[in-house]
Amino acid sequence: MLCGIWEEGTTLTFVLHFVRVLRMLVAARRTFLACFVCMRHITGENKQRFISMEHDFDLDLAYIGTRLIAMGVPAAGCMQLYRNSLHEVVRFFERFHQHRYLIVNMCPELPYPSSAFLTGRVETFDIRDHTPPLLSDTVHFLGLARAWLSQREDNILGIHCKGGKGRTGSFCCAWLLYSREAEDKRDALNIFTIDRTDMQQRKFSKIQGVETPSQVRYVEYIEILLRQQNAYYPTVVRSPQNVVVALEILEICNLFRSPKLPELVVAVQSMAKRTLLFLSSAGTGPWDLKRKAVQGDVRIIVLGRSRLPAHADLAEVRRE
Repeated sequence: MLCGIWEEGTTLTFVLHFVRVLRMLVAARRTFLACFVCMRHITGENKQRFISMEHDFDLDLAYIGTRLIAMGVPAAGCMQLYRNSLHEVVRFFERFHQHRYLIVNMCPELPYPSSAFLTGRVETFDIRDHTPPLLSDTVHFLGLARAWLSQREDNILGIHCKGGKGRTGSFCCAWLLYSREAEDKRDALNIFTIDRTDMQQRKFSKIQGVETPSQVRYVEYIEILLRQQNAYYPTVVRSPQNVVVALEILEICNLFRSPKLPELVVAVQSMAKRTLLFLSSAGTGPWDLKRKAVQGDVRIIVLGRSRLPAHADLAEVRRE
């Protein structure tokens, strides 16, 4: 009899210990998940988020205008700890836009499996971080968007780069201009900024819009292109004709605090081919560009010595 009582007591003690450990594991899981959510909020700063308690969503994602979604990159592996989880982004689109979504991926630096999106497809654009989409990229995007969004009224575009701001905003602004949801460049930039920024967060004063000067300029180029062609949705937009121009001299005015400029070189790059077209000799300016003939999307970069040794040939080092 005493043996039976001891066995019952041992079993009860084991059950209590098991329940206690289980509660600790559940509490630890909740703590870990809360930490991940906090990390994602810190990474997203005051970008507008899609939060649904009913469906358990908390994503760095916002609706722009009537047909676009701007979001941070859907990440897999360790990066999903502080960025949008690929699984959760897929669940969002399958829950709210099943069979009616097209993902535009502008983030070549953080690839993910396109097959994860079950009933939608993914179109990829190779656009580097902190650079604008080429005019040809934007024209291609507008054709893609036109074809997709004209199929059904409830079709939608999900656009992302890494943070869902600069490159993403460039494409969103292009569509807002093309669809005439925006009157001009400034209106398109403002619409994107307002829809992408959570104005209720007092601890952040940052505006989440297109800020990189080259990206802002390219939004203006698209505005000019649409106006010149009078090509607005659903009219097809044509790529602009390449015009050959000769680069003569680059002069820098009022850029540095000191009136004496450091030794610099000027590089001219083809954005489409990602090749070096011209490299000037080192000097303090103005720089003779030797009437270098260029066309299409071109970037001019001014490079300094940075941490190079004083005896190093700046032009040769930068050429390498």
